[in-house]
Amino acid sequence: MEENRRRALSKDEFELIDTGVFEQDCYWDLFVRYARAADDDILIQINQTKEVPAAQQTAELNRENSAHAASRSQLNESLVTEQREIQNLRTQLASAATATQLRQTKETS
Repeated sequence: MEENRRRALSKDEFELIDTGVFEQDCYWDLFVRYARAADDDILIQINQTKEVPAAQQTAELNRENSAHAASRSQLNESLVTEQREIQNLRTQLASAATATQLRQTKETS
């Protein structure tokens, strides 16, 4: 409003685009829907969408994919480690069971 007051009448009205907020071609679309549920009850639904240039969107997706790939790699390493530990525990349990069976066999003989 202040900018419009400062401008001469011969100049166009100061618009949102004049602020430079769209220079990077990024913005949010907001969609608002209203519905009346009852005389004293109004429902409001607000949806937002981030609008970015295709090149920037591709770069963001690549960064997300790289982050997910790193997470998957860490999860896979953890899974392999856990599987080795489980296998070691199974081997120890089998050895203990064999030792117990040998003792029981000696005691009954």
